[in-house]
Amino acid sequence: MEGTLIRSFDIETKPLPDEVLREMLPDFDESKFQVTEFNPSSVKTGNIKDPAKKEAKIEEARKQHEAQMEDMGNAMERARQEHWESFKSSAALNPETGQILVVGFCTENDEFSYADGDEASILRSFWDIYREHEAQRSKRSYLVGVNIFNFDLPWLVIRSWINGVTVPRSAVELEGKWNNWSPVFLDFRRLWQLGNTSRTSSFDHIGRCLGTGGKCEGDHGATFAKLWDEDRPTALKYLKNDVRQPIQWLVRIGLSQSTAFNERIDF
Repeated sequence: MEGTLIRSFDIETKPLPDEVLREMLPDFDESKFQVTEFNPSSVKTGNIKDPAKKEAKIEEARKQHEAQMEDMGNAMERARQEHWESFKSSAALNPETGQILVVGFCTENDEFSYADGDEASILRSFWDIYREHEAQRSKRSYLVGVNIFNFDLPWLVIRSWINGVTVPRSAVELEGKWNNWSPVFLDFRRLWQLGNTSRTSSFDHIGRCLGTGGKCEGDHGATFAKLWDEDRPTALKYLKNDVRQPIQWLVRIGLSQSTAFNERIDF
């Protein structure tokens, strides 16, 4: 459509540093690993008259108790480590325990870009782009993504609050209904569902249905932060794939008349 300004975006996150997460780690429940102190009088010696034999039986019971305590202690340490690892593994899914690593963008002209580095700078860059779209609302200006109402946008707002970055007042109505986001934001997942929230609407599913491929082979979503540090070209390929396809989908449903993707998409 003539005069449109359409750009897709996607955020990638990582856990906060370990030293910060350690301070936020929920208490570990040790109650199931408690073993009472050894009590010699609790050992059943029956009719044993010989003091040496009686003492030997008590000593055997003591050693069994010590072995039990050692096993329980080892089990508790394993459980404690699992408790930490489980908390850390999910930290990148929560804006209170994670941080934004990078935000990728793609325009209707198939121009890919990204904002990375200091999180506060990433957030300011995103809101600057939002203001650009907001200023051109009369020209049908959209920032589109997949599941952005439930994930990307809450992350961007909450991480902005935490970092002291100003969130434009027009981005979300804080005094009204939650998720009352600016009309600039377009969530393709909501479009795909058409009111039926039970309809399968993952990125990969939509991409395969519309012939754009879906997720990259060997989907790296859960390990993106590691990939970003160790294999930047592959990480960027993954990110670019995630921001290009929503524009292609808008072409398919008629909200964009971009021709930049015609030779790369088979409808």
